[in-house]
Amino acid sequence: MAEIKVRSLTKQRIFGLVLFILGLSLTAWFWLRGMSDGYIYINASMLFPAFMIMGIGFLLFPIDPRAMKKKWGVEKIESVAQIPGIWWIILILSIIVGIGNYFILSSQ
Repeated sequence: MAEIKVRSLTKQRIFGLVLFILGLSLTAWFWLRGMSDGYIYINASMLFPAFMIMGIGFLLFPIDPRAMKKKWGVEKIESVAQIPGIWWIILILSIIVGIGNYFILSSQ
């Protein structure tokens, strides 16, 4: 019988914390640059707020490899159908927050 390798939930949470801190700090930095210089970076203004939301997602809802193995027979996501429902919400929310941040920053 094959041994099941368990992907660490702690590593996912650490990755989420790093992603959140990176997204938060760079979003704040680009806001300061946008307010002081009046120049915004379009890609960065959408990307880093999305990183914040994804980081929160990894902190609160790490993907459990045991549940994936039980339900799908795999330990990691291999197709779009295997993405958990909460992660669809997190993905959509991160896109909305990123686009919203761009529009708010560009209107200043």
